[in-house]
Amino acid sequence: AQSTFTQTQATLESLRQQLCMMTGWQYNDQPEIQDLPRANQARIDAMNPDADSQAALENNLKLKYNRRALSNMSDGSADKKNMERTIQNQEETIRANVRNLYNDALQKRIALQLAEAALAAENTSMNAANTKYQLGMISNLEYIQAQSSLLGKQIELETADMNLQQAIETYEW
Repeated sequence: AQSTFTQTQATLESLRQQLCMMTGWQYNDQPEIQDLPRANQARIDAMNPDADSQAALENNLKLKYNRRALSNMSDGSADKKNMERTIQNQEETIRANVRNLYNDALQKRIALQLAEAALAAENTSMNAANTKYQLGMISNLEYIQAQSSLLGKQIELETADMNLQQAIETYEW
């Protein structure tokens, strides 16, 4: 256990140093690193893939460049026809990507809700295990297994929340 603890601390320190370096700090600096905020599910309700697709089309730099290039091409040329097809494909791809990102956020919200329900069920099981353990109805090993299962569900909930937060950020980006 002590070896595992030492390895975990070394891994955490290494990750902290890497994070510092990736964000422009010196490896030995001590910035305050806090937990991620909980995912705001109201942001999903505010998403409008149709309107956001239009905004994505207007803000896509490659598409803007190709539209300008198209306006400088001579009518009837093969290059102009190719560029028109390219622009149409880009627009369809952008719309599909926005829709996929929206669907991903919805899926991640459902995964979070499932993780919350699983944790609630595991909390109920843990309460029962506490009672049984106090009454001597289960062994210490069974009690530790119940605690481990509860911790696993808590980790699953945190992971689902982080995944949802990432999906929301990716969509909005």
